[in-house]
This record gives sequence, structure tokens and C-alpha cells, in this order.
Amino acid sequence: MASALSTQPQKVGRKIIFVIMVVGIVLLGTIFLKYFAERKGVWELDCQANAYGIDMVNEIGNKAKGNVLLKLTVQDKQLMMTYYSAFDEHIREYAIFNGELKELIVGAMTYEIDFMPKEMVFSEHSRLKPYLLSELSKNEQEIVVGSRFTQAMRVLEMDSDLSYVIIKFSPSNNIWACSIPTHASE
Repeated sequence: MASALSTQPQKVGRKIIFVIMVVGIVLLGTIFLKYFAERKGVWELDCQANAYGIDMVNEIGNKAKGNVLLKLTVQDKQLMMTYYSAFDEHIREYAIFNGELKELIVGAMTYEIDFMPKEMVFSEHSRLKPYLLSELSKNEQEIVVGSRFTQAMRVLEMDSDLSYVIIKFSPSNNIWACSIPTHASE
């Protein structure tokens, strides 16, 4: 009986050491992920999604087909996000947002970003503007120059060898496939 009581503290000691080791591994993993997520000073992403294609009627009544494109430039904790439409004709619409990293949720690779609209140009019968309101889950008054709003951007998949990243915006849940240009600096 005495030997059974003497092994009890050894079992408790082993459990404590095991818990300390697990916590240490989790902390080291978190530090590694945070380092990986923040190690690159400048990111440039060129995103295109044919699924977000839009049609527009031009000035003379002809239908023009186009796509919505997204360009993201991240430098340190600053981000510039530019949506623009690409049509065969001379219809050009765009919206530029400046952002600042508010929070990085390392384990989920999710970035909480405060955005401020910087410049927006829409045509009279814009198709980009309604799309943008839907993507950002905002109304027209919430995306005027000088306003602020927060969006979450989650990295779903990334392969730097193949130069692509797949991102998802919340709360809209829109997904973009982006290429990482080879000229983007480390």
C-alpha cells in the first residue's frame, strides 16, 4: 500500500510535465505562425474571379461584358485594396480602399482590417457599385470617402511556390483566387 501511495506523486508529476510540454509546443507553434504571417514586408496580390463577371449597357445601348478584378497591396500593417471592372469597351469603374491591420488571428490566418474608402469612380449605370455593396455587406452611406468599416480577410490556402493564394472576405463569404506576382518584394 505504501508503494502505491509513493507512485501517486510520480504520476501527478508526469502529468504536469506533459501539460507543460503541450503548452510549450502550442506557444512555439503560435510564435512560428505569427512570424510566418508577418515575415514578408510587401505582398501584392492580383485577384480575378470570372464568377464575379458583370454585364453593363454602354452609352449607345450595347451590352458590354466584363469582370471584377481585385488588387491587394500589403506593406507592413497597411493595405490598399482596389476593385475595378475590366470591360472590352472604355467603361472604367474602380474603388480604392486604404486599410490598417487591426488584429491578426494567427491560428485561423484571419486578418481583421479597418478600411477607409479613398477614391471611387462609378459610371451612371454602375454594375460594380451594387456588387461592391454586396461584397462588403454595406449600404451606400457606409462606403463614402472618409467613412470607416471593418472586414475580415482569411487566407484559405497559399502556395508561394506556385504563386497563388485563396482568400475569403467576411461577412460576405466571397472567395477570391489571387496570383502573387513574381516582382513582389520580400
